Amino acid sequence: MKKVIMLCCLFLLVFPSFAYAEEGKENSCKSKELLSDERRLQIKEFQDKDSTVQESYTIDIFEGFWNIVGINSVSSLVFGNPYCLWTEDNSPLVYGIFPEYYKDNIIDPMFNFFTSLFVGLLTLAMMIFSAKRMINPFNKNQFVDEFLQYFMAAALITLFWGAIEYVFLINETIVATFREFLLSQGIDLGGVAIFASQDDFNFTDIVIIFAEWILMVFLNAIYLLRLFLITILMGMGGLAIISLLFPESRHIFTLWIQDTVGSIFMQSIHALYCTFILLIFSTVSGEFSVFFKLFCLILFIPLTNFLQGIFKLSSGGVLTGIGLNGVNSIAAAVSFGKSMKSLNHKTPNMGQLNETKISALAKGTNSKPWQKTTNLLAKTGMYAGGAAGLVLGPSGAIIGGTIASKMLPATLQAPRNIAGGLKGLKDTFGAAKSKGMPNVMSNIQDKRNFYGNVGESLGTMVGQGKMGRQIGNFASGVSNKRILNSSELGGLSGLSIRDLASRYPESEFIFKQTNEGSGLYKVNSDGEDSLISPIGAADTSLANGETRCIDYKSGGSGIEFDSSKGTYNHSERTSPLDRTSDAYIQNSYGTRFADPTFNAKRMNPDDYFKENLNNSVPKPDEHRHPGFV
Repeated sequence: MKKVIMLCCLFLLVFPSFAYAEEGKENSCKSKELLSDERRLQIKEFQDKDSTVQESYTIDIFEGFWNIVGINSVSSLVFGNPYCLWTEDNSPLVYGIFPEYYKDNIIDPMFNFFTSLFVGLLTLAMMIFSAKRMINPFNKNQFVDEFLQYFMAAALITLFWGAIEYVFLINETIVATFREFLLSQGIDLGGVAIFASQDDFNFTDIVIIFAEWILMVFLNAIYLLRLFLITILMGMGGLAIISLLFPESRHIFTLWIQDTVGSIFMQSIHALYCTFILLIFSTVSGEFSVFFKLFCLILFIPLTNFLQGIFKLSSGGVLTGIGLNGVNSIAAAVSFGKSMKSLNHKTPNMGQLNETKISALAKGTNSKPWQKTTNLLAKTGMYAGGAAGLVLGPSGAIIGGTIASKMLPATLQAPRNIAGGLKGLKDTFGAAKSKGMPNVMSNIQDKRNFYGNVGESLGTMVGQGKMGRQIGNFASGVSNKRILNSSELGGLSGLSIRDLASRYPESEFIFKQTNEGSGLYKVNSDGEDSLISPIGAADTSLANGETRCIDYKSGGSGIEFDSSKGTYNHSERTSPLDRTSDAYIQNSYGTRFADPTFNAKRMNPDDYFKENLNNSVPKPDEHRHPGFV
């Protein structure tokens, strides 16, 4: 290493800095469109002549997705301006590597700070060396070696930017040589998806385009990390040279050289691999070429890391490793979210109304053709996205498959969400009009339900029906607590399930659930059942006109009906209501049939009264805010 540094110093003394030719040049951004006009024309012709409806729709969805975010192409990163979209347009790059203001505002102040200490530290190093030699005799060779170390440090601190110019020039020359060679072979580097644009378009090429898009996103992050690392290393160049003054710290300079050269020449390694695979891509065509291209893209990261390892360019591999660790973390979070979702099998709270038929209509929950279509699109996206994500390894496949499997159905779902939300608004206002809007607003149960339906309809338009209903409930100013404790019209005046047996002894009750809500009702002799609970959870799988029912009787005897034996047995439940039937469905014609899909034992009437406030019934003439209790 010492001989190499000496030769470099002598070279720089004989051939001093020549004001790097590329410094301050303008580097305008190339086309930001993912696909060139020629490629778009090929895709359009394929959609018009050869594609199925599903293939055409899938192409439209993918094309719309990867154009959402403007990112630098592989061509710009490797063969052009790596920071095209991350800095102002036409901003000059110093040495073709980092923006000029980085050097003026970050690198130069840091470098000047360390170089200002050089003379003092050089004097200190010479004094320490002399003191050591006074204690221990030294030979002539050791004195010469130490003097050469001081000379090299002084030469490097003086000729630092001249040396850096040569290093950057070599990198730029290598990249420019590969770029001109590819252009001479007729390979177009002007587009963005350069790997996917070398032959005629087939439907499976969307996997290559998506894989290249994922690789673009990853490399954009890597090159931003590279900019940050090079900026820090250039600023600390003075400190690295100062480390040569002391024997105990001279290894720092070796590490600094290795990391600096590795960060700079990472671009050359990428240019070498891109040149290799682009030349190969130009010789293959047909359906098989898709698998070959995907294979080469999957090997992009491991092979470029391998080449950097061969040339001891460690920092380039470190940057890639940091990026892959980030990908692994995201994939782990995605997998954890899926596992938590699969374990989330809580017993439903029947007293909480989250979604109704409004959301079910928008989602197409009860439409088998719609579900088949969305499931098919989800699987198509999962396979295509997973294959494309392999360019970042197994973790990338998880992320790519997850994103694409959600993306395709969501894009198809958006128009239906809007239509479903509009129909929900129409039905909600239509029902309120038939009842009379003043009547709806004067009944706190109806008011909360009206606002909830409006909120759910609006939320459904953006795929957030549940959240929309919660916002609507809040906007109504009526909470379940207020309904349970208020004596207003629609309120239950502090009724709790414990009061049912004493207030309605030997009475019959019935649980009713539709696709709009549920509740407990008292069975009256006139055939009109009375709602005695807040409105609770709906079952969106029920058809219009269908009502799920379970019969109860007050008395608190602790018995429960066993349909399998046709007998009444003691129950572990402490509810004062005794269940006297299993679940059954009653349609709009009054016909009843058993409902084995619903376990009546899981139905807990207590759910509707959990939010009751004991001893908090307001007096009729008590002044209070009209909103939440």
